[in-house]
Amino acid sequence: MELGTSIYTYLWGCSPEEAIERAAAHGFRLLEVPTTPPFLWPAHFGPFERRRRLRRRLEALGLTVYSVNPTFLDINLVSLNPAVRAASVAEIEENIRLAADLGTSVVVVSAGRRHPLIPSPFNDAFDLAVETLGRLARLGEQLGVVLGLENVPALFIEGAEQLVRVVSAVGSPSCRVVYDVANAFLVEDPAAGLLTVADHLVLVHLCDTPKDRWAHLPIGMGEVDFPAVARAVRTINYDGVLMLETTYPEDPDGGIRVSLEALSLLGLVRGLADGGR
Repeated sequence: MELGTSIYTYLWGCSPEEAIERAAAHGFRLLEVPTTPPFLWPAHFGPFERRRRLRRRLEALGLTVYSVNPTFLDINLVSLNPAVRAASVAEIEENIRLAADLGTSVVVVSAGRRHPLIPSPFNDAFDLAVETLGRLARLGEQLGVVLGLENVPALFIEGAEQLVRVVSAVGSPSCRVVYDVANAFLVEDPAAGLLTVADHLVLVHLCDTPKDRWAHLPIGMGEVDFPAVARAVRTINYDGVLMLETTYPEDPDGGIRVSLEALSLLGLVRGLADGGR
């Protein structure tokens, strides 16, 4: 296992370049980059910026972007509106191309949502998810990029069993699972969920949350049972990437430090330069 961090926590406070430098100062070598306007938007981030300016800066700092994450809750791959669905597919396609240009392994994606008041039948949404994710996975196969389908509370795919069902139906090596333990905590036991998705995992997101509201807090500031999560990760012999994904704009660097201290006690801080700072 190797530990990386998302730079999502810096979203509203600085430029992507500064966020990358601040993450590097903590000793991280792997990053997840949110492709969220105004931070970074693939459609307005051309080949020169991707392949030269950003990649050179990453290389100078000894960093690799392991995953990119659109994070948009308005992306909806299961929308019954063909125009919305087409725009959502186009957005993920741009992220796949960005990932290929950056030498990035994973594009994190959610399937989208059904209307909370009068939801479409589950099987209808399921079929749309399989069709759209299958189309995107084929592009991923061509470009050497994996789609990581993430569990997100209140959206179409909330839990581990749903993740496995959709990914298995897509049936592509470029469609796997990103399991977020804070997202999971609102709907199921994250440790048990990790056991369920074990054979499909490409990435695990680590962050904390209370039970009564959705958050991505520094580890130890919520209610997630991280000792149980650590045991589950070891039980399934997970040897992939763990990605810290806090969103703590009050003190982004302090939140990362607190999380690193907690993860260190659990033996999950590995792959950081100088052991992390």
